[in-house]
Amino acid sequence: MQPVLFFIAVLLFVITIYHMKLMAVGGVYPSKYILKRRAMLSAVGGLLLILLALFF
Repeated sequence: MQPVLFFIAVLLFVITIYHMKLMAVGGVYPSKYILKRRAMLSAVGGLLLILLALFF
């Protein structure tokens, strides 16, 4: 169960970094604030999953 959680967390982290890069490049998305909030939520979720995978 640990490798699956770690893989999901890494995927969320990579997706978050990709969103940040796309938003830094320019107005690729019309709704920047919603995407920024979603990216922050996925980053927090990824960190929580990493902590869960480390502890359990």
